[in-house]
Formats: sequence, structure tokens, C-alpha cells
Amino acid sequence: DDAVRARDVPERLQLRNRRLAELRGRGRPATAPAQLSLEEDADKLRWVVRQLTEVEKLVDPSVDLPDQVAYVLKAFATIEVPFIHQHRRDYTHALPRPVLWRIYDLEEEWEKLAVVGRVA
Repeated sequence: DDAVRARDVPERLQLRNRRLAELRGRGRPATAPAQLSLEEDADKLRWVVRQLTEVEKLVDPSVDLPDQVAYVLKAFATIEVPFIHQHRRDYTHALPRPVLWRIYDLEEEWEKLAVVGRVA
């Protein structure tokens, strides 16, 4: 209990992070870490940005969009969309809340597709 309190991560995020770690562990050797490699992180970032700009056309491509999305993806380990939207606007350049939620959903979708090898 003390370890959970010390981390101070919302329960909803703890459950999501556990689910993502389980997805990352599938299809890998038992000794492989559940963390993503730098290359896999870069692939995920490119895929999410492409989904937002080309496929769903939710945001206009901009020079710093990949940096904003990278920050948001990294932040999801410990904080939720409402907190990012309200208190981290300096890093996300006030991405609209629906876009932040879509990034949240796309991260999980990417993990599921990566398990079956269908990430394009």
C-alpha cells in the first residue's frame, strides 16, 4: 500500500499501464523487458502523428507536433488527459482535449496492433 501511495498515480492509469505492459510482453521472449525500445517508441510516435494528421485529419501537421505528441505519450505513464490539458499547456501548445483523448486511445491501439504485427 505504501508503494502505491508513494507513486501517486491514479488507479485508472495504474490499470491502463498494467494492460499496456501485458500487451508489450506478448510475442516477446520471456526474458525481454516489458518496456519499449527507443526504436519502438519512435515507431509509435510516427504512427500516432500519422494517424492524427493524415488518416483522421484531427490536427494540422506542424513542425513541433511530434514533440508535443512525444511529451503527451511520455506523460501518460503518470498523469491523465484532464491534468495534461489543464496544467501542461506549455508543453502541448494547448492541443484540444479531444485530440489528447485520441492520442490516449491511439497509444493503446498501437500496442494492440504491434502484438499482431499489423502496425503500418
